[in-house]
Amino acid sequence: MTGDEILARLEAAGASLRGEPDGSLRLRPTRPLPPALLAEARAKREELAAALVARERQAQADAFRKAQAEALEALAWPDPELAWERAEIARAQAEEGRPLDVTRHRAVLEGLLRAARGRSGAGQENI
Repeated sequence: MTGDEILARLEAAGASLRGEPDGSLRLRPTRPLPPALLAEARAKREELAAALVARERQAQADAFRKAQAEALEALAWPDPELAWERAEIARAQAEEGRPLDVTRHRAVLEGLLRAARGRSGAGQENI
């Protein structure tokens, strides 16, 4: 059985596994695990660690691709000021590893942009 398969079985059995800074693995079951599964996990500790590292790298790559796509989408907005702000927020959140809440940020940024235009007179017609 591979590390990924053992990890999937552990999770299906209600356990979580994480790597610690000292290199150890921390298993947190929500209920008693089958002895055979626990023995398999102990015997394949290195494979489990490799599976956790691969999973984390994939999650980081996915987050980066998502942030990149959101930034490109933001740059396609018709209002360049709002697009730039949204792209900057997407970049900052990608660096922090947090997801971009597009709906919330769109509302906030549109409000800020309206307020800025109101102060500077930009976007208003003189009659």
